[in-house]
Amino acid sequence: MASCRSTDSEVGQFWMHAATAAALPLNIVHKAMRHRLIFLFVLLALKACTSPEVAVDHAEDVGGSAMSTGMWLVDSAPALLIPDSSSDGAPDLLSPVAATRLSGNVIVTADRHIPSVQFLTIDGRVRREVGRRGGGPGEFQEITWLGQCAADSVFVWDGVQGRITVLNSEGDYVRQYRVPPQTASLACNRSGMLAALDMPRDFRPPAPNGTSPHFRSRVTLQDALGSVIATMDSIPALESRPLGKVTYMAVGRDELFVATAESSYVDIYSLGGSKLRAVAVDVAPRAATEQDYAAAIEHLVSMLSRDSREASRRMLASFPMPEHVPVYSGVHVAPDGTLWVNIAAPGDPVTRLRGVRPDGSRIGDLVIPQSVRVFEFGADYILGAVPWEDGTQRLAMFTLRWTEALADT
Repeated sequence: MASCRSTDSEVGQFWMHAATAAALPLNIVHKAMRHRLIFLFVLLALKACTSPEVAVDHAEDVGGSAMSTGMWLVDSAPALLIPDSSSDGAPDLLSPVAATRLSGNVIVTADRHIPSVQFLTIDGRVRREVGRRGGGPGEFQEITWLGQCAADSVFVWDGVQGRITVLNSEGDYVRQYRVPPQTASLACNRSGMLAALDMPRDFRPPAPNGTSPHFRSRVTLQDALGSVIATMDSIPALESRPLGKVTYMAVGRDELFVATAESSYVDIYSLGGSKLRAVAVDVAPRAATEQDYAAAIEHLVSMLSRDSREASRRMLASFPMPEHVPVYSGVHVAPDGTLWVNIAAPGDPVTRLRGVRPDGSRIGDLVIPQSVRVFEFGADYILGAVPWEDGTQRLAMFTLRWTEALADT
């Protein structure tokens, strides 16, 4: 019988990639490893084009606000794919953990297998590679996440070392600071406000019948120096079972969006920590199928080395699946304040992003006919990662545009 144990390095690599999407705490993974249950917690990680453009599918307005007279369009095929084997100077990427685009058309990304940050030109060539493995200033062990938490400043979170390194737009080292060891996931806006979700202290494996409580935790709002601004306690965080609910966060200009998947609503908080309201995403519950479950497992094992996948796949498949898939699998804020909610399930072959204004009015759905792990919404692009036939993932940028509706004739 194949063993489901793994090395610390393999565990760390998987966790660094999964934590940003699933809010899984690193020390939970190590605790599980001590109990020979390491791949149990993998369950909680994340989870043919016919037209050159895909328009939003407009839906009924929500909240009484008038619908706009235009629509968003997104290209169904990426305008940029990295690495592109036909281009010289392309970076080596196997599984990007995050990406952001700076104002000078520089794309910054990191890969969970590589302890460095890559600054790329807009056509996907390496402009500069920053960092190496180590513990000194500007060095990394495992890059968990990065974000543009100030204009043209990149904040890089090393989950193993428990610190954030700040780089400027050229990739030069600016400073670094510690983050609490219980931090499980981060989100930020470009004004220096960061939201940190802590690990649930009472996290435990699922019950023998496959059920799991929705573990609660704390969200902390921090400034760009790591000082605490506000805390929100008893926030639903995650479930310890396959296709379990996971909390996602996005920080807007003036508001924090917390998507717990307890219902098809997203909670909105002030940046002072006060709950303001909730907006409806209007996603009908969807019964989980064997196909959904298998796709979610494949989505997870694709982030492991090939020699770990089969044993992991068997372990994951041994747990009962939930009755329903999560109502959404990610939230993102566009520069205009629109909240885009990924209402596709992990592993779905199509990505469906539902646009909701902060006042609750619906914009419609953007549909991309492939699985996309979205990192960032820009004014005219979507940046994310897409699976590739060789088992790796590639960085992809899709063109996004607004068009005014034609007047009736």
